[in-house]
Amino acid sequence: MTLLSALPSARPPFLTLAPMCVLLGTAIAIYQGAELDWFHFILALLGAVLAAVCVNTLNEYQDFHSGLDLITEQTPFSGGSGLLKNHQHLENQVLKLFQISLASLFAIGIYFVWRFGLPMLVIGLLGLAVIITYTNTLNRHPWLCLVAPGLGFALLMVLGSVVVQSVALNGAAMAIALIPFFTINNLLLVNQLPDLKADKRAGRDHFAIHYSVTAMLWCFTISACLSLAVLCYAILRDFLPIQAFWVVPLLLLNFVALPKLIQLRESIALHPPSMAVNVVAANLLPLCLAIVLFIS
Repeated sequence: MTLLSALPSARPPFLTLAPMCVLLGTAIAIYQGAELDWFHFILALLGAVLAAVCVNTLNEYQDFHSGLDLITEQTPFSGGSGLLKNHQHLENQVLKLFQISLASLFAIGIYFVWRFGLPMLVIGLLGLAVIITYTNTLNRHPWLCLVAPGLGFALLMVLGSVVVQSVALNGAAMAIALIPFFTINNLLLVNQLPDLKADKRAGRDHFAIHYSVTAMLWCFTISACLSLAVLCYAILRDFLPIQAFWVVPLLLLNFVALPKLIQLRESIALHPPSMAVNVVAANLLPLCLAIVLFIS
């Protein structure tokens, strides 16, 4: 039985966000005067995808063992891949895929720490902590669970991609990385809603469970506003060119989804387009910001 049979547990359609974030970090570095190092760019791209594979496969494996998979109703955007629920004999293959991905990611991390020192060590250790603790620990702490996806993708991947292009971290890079930070956090908030009852039974305690769905909707709205505010701040401070205002429609997609979120709440899976627009916003925002920086 090959590892290919375990590939669905990595959720390939949902791995696109990682390269988008690496592209944004690389664009920031180029915009700030760096010359593109193709080898480091490709290595960062591979590392980011491997990190996403690690999170997805470990989550699949641990949710199967906790029994959460068996009580979770799958939707196109939530509930895991369903691979082990339907093919329990692939349990060891999923674990092996996680282990091989983690070992490969660790090797890339060791190289980058050797080349770039303390900044990459901090980024690497934080990323490793998110991967290992996400399912069984972070999901039991509402605020940590809330910021984990934005931390992993928007901050660590984007800023790490800046560092590996030999650019020191600075306020401009931090501000730009915060723009997708809020939209990526919102993506998880929405995707958690259909799994609310199952997550609660399994002992999870993320934002909507701990505070209420109403509080989660307020958090979603505030995060969408903060993303827009940081974009404006970055443009006013000349961290971004004026053309970055072109991405405002993407930020407004969160507000497009909001009426249905308020209406359907935990039943938002009944209206897939409202979940889909958040996926589009989270993925296209770093891509479009990167394009703006490259052409500027």
